[in-house]
Amino acid sequence: MVKVVLHCSDSSFGNAALISQWHSLPAQEVIQNGKRYQGRGWSGIGYHYVILNGWIASNLYHPDFNGHVETGRPLDDDPVVSGKEIGAHVKGFNRHSIGICLIGKSGQFTHEQLNASLRLVHKLESQYQEIEIFQHSDLDKRKLFCAGLNMSRWGENYRYYKSVLRSW
Repeated sequence: MVKVVLHCSDSSFGNAALISQWHSLPAQEVIQNGKRYQGRGWSGIGYHYVILNGWIASNLYHPDFNGHVETGRPLDDDPVVSGKEIGAHVKGFNRHSIGICLIGKSGQFTHEQLNASLRLVHKLESQYQEIEIFQHSDLDKRKLFCAGLNMSRWGENYRYYKSVLRSW
C-alpha cells in the first residue's frame, strides 16, 4: 500500500524548481536575497508533486498557475515506489510513499489547489490501486501544522469527487 502525504511549502510563493533549489542548499540555515532558509543538503526536491497557488515569486502572480501541478522527484508508471523514486518528504515514511506539496502557509490554500489535490490523488489511486492519504503532521508529530488541512473534510470531498466521476 502506498501512502500519499500532503504537505505545505510554508511559503506564500514558489514552484518545484524553487523548492528543489531550497532543498539543495547546504544543510544549515542560509540567507538568500535577504530571507532565511533552512537548507537540506539534498541532491534535489524531496516531493514528487507540487501544486502551485499562482504566486511564482513574492511579487509575481499568474492566475493560470493557480492549481497547476508540477512534477518534482520523478515517478515511473508502475504501481511501486522504489529505487530513485523514493522521496525525501517525511522521515521514516519515505519508502512506499508519495509526497505532494501545496504552495502556501499551513491550511491557506486556494480552491484551485484543493481541487487539483483531489484530481492528483485520484490519478495516483488509479495507478497504485491501494493508497492511504495523510498530511505530514499525521506521520510526524514534530510537524504540527503541515499541511494544516482538515483531513476529515478533505476525505469527504475526495469521496464525493470519486462518486461524481463514477456517475459519468
